[in-house]
Amino acid sequence: MEDRTIDMEVDGIRFISHGHYYDGINNWLCHKLKENDPQAINFCARQLAKMLPENAVIVPIPGHHGYALQTLYLARAISEQSDGRISVANVLKDKSRVSNYQAKMDGHPLTSAELGFRQVGLLPKGKIPYLLDNCVDSGETAKAAYYALGQKGIILSYAMSDRLLNFEIQHSSGLSR
Repeated sequence: MEDRTIDMEVDGIRFISHGHYYDGINNWLCHKLKENDPQAINFCARQLAKMLPENAVIVPIPGHHGYALQTLYLARAISEQSDGRISVANVLKDKSRVSNYQAKMDGHPLTSAELGFRQVGLLPKGKIPYLLDNCVDSGETAKAAYYALGQKGIILSYAMSDRLLNFEIQHSSGLSR
């Protein structure tokens, strides 16, 4: 399957993504991003940079260690792809904790409070914040970061799983399980 760019709104928050997690090599790339693979980072950065306006500022979403790491590497690579026109603002921190991915696998996804995001710096004026996550599944981590940033910005990810997409389809059409 070809990559299909996603642009949707969930709970009043705009999510954009390069493509679906299960299309082509997207799931493999997302795992490589988590491993800080330089080739995967550069490949994904080229794709994401094309999606952003020049007045964007990328806000990397922190991981389970309490700070942005993989998302910061990707954010910097996106900025490099734009020759610095797109800037990076590493202004979010969180609690050092178990990864939300692992918590979901264990059947106990983390709440916003357990994620513990907080804003620790200012955003540049006149820029649109794009909160960057490698992959969005349920969207809860991204939403928690959005609220910590004062409900500003757009969620940007390389890939999005069907979980959030199916949730939005069910709620927009009035269907429920």
